Amino acid sequence: MKEFIKLKDFIEKNGEFVLIGHKNADGDCIGTMSAFAIVLEKLGKGFELLVADPVPYGYLFLKHVKDFKVKEKHNCKNKPVILFECGTVERCGIELENCGEIVNFDHHPDNTFYADINIVNPEASSVGEMGTLFFKEFFPDLINTDVANALYTAIHTDTGGFAYSNVSKNTFDVASFLIEKGLDNQLVCNEVYGNNRIEKTKLLGYYLQNLKIVKIKDFNLCYGVLTLKDLENFNCTSRDTENFANYPRGIKGADVGVFFLEVEKGFFKVSLRSKGKIIVNKVAARLSGGGHKFAAGCTVKGNFEEVFEKLKNEFLKDE
Repeated sequence: MKEFIKLKDFIEKNGEFVLIGHKNADGDCIGTMSAFAIVLEKLGKGFELLVADPVPYGYLFLKHVKDFKVKEKHNCKNKPVILFECGTVERCGIELENCGEIVNFDHHPDNTFYADINIVNPEASSVGEMGTLFFKEFFPDLINTDVANALYTAIHTDTGGFAYSNVSKNTFDVASFLIEKGLDNQLVCNEVYGNNRIEKTKLLGYYLQNLKIVKIKDFNLCYGVLTLKDLENFNCTSRDTENFANYPRGIKGADVGVFFLEVEKGFFKVSLRSKGKIIVNKVAARLSGGGHKFAAGCTVKGNFEEVFEKLKNEFLKDE
């Protein structure tokens, strides 16, 4: 991408950066931010790492992730900013002041191209894939095991372990390249998927036990719900629910899976996953969210019954 040259120049001409992920940052966002931080450090650059929500436990093994600061508001002091997977500035969930030059690094099709430098590739499986291609082209000698692990975490989590429709030949090519650069695949998978708190596992069991399937028009929707009270009962927080959105889609006969998570009193984060028959990002967009055709999300105000009814009505609007 010709925009990569702009990003290279942007990095080389500046000494301090603010790296910011999207609200409820996932493995793709967190892993890519970690990789950028490692490379910037190797280049002698300074940086801050900001997110709006605590990082899920499974990503704390990545270098610099423990340095992430959870913020509601931040004065960037005119430092250059890189926003990861933010279709708009507001998507980061942090009230930003005094931003310097902004880079928009994303792979979502609903991106609004708001920044000074827009590096947006909806054909990429993940920003981890985009980051790998960028570093491979301009900073290949700086990719070590830590960088490779971070980028592979990003790619692996956003492709469902290379199982989703967003996977292409490029995705496998960049994964192969990361192996050459020292990727520790077993470490990544053990930390991300095999290092769960017992409280999280018990919460998952409760969640799965209460999955339900309903028919909407000509498709089956499987959904699960967790409230703030449920999280409290199992001594968990929202950071313990990473990947919970993928389970309803995996139920036989389900065309769409939905995870409703109460993130604050009267507000539910709604994560939508489709097996391919139903496009879900347009539904999410009408509820002020967004995402990919088959994986999207939004936050909706109301109690669960109200939120479910709003979502159902949006699905009923589709042809």
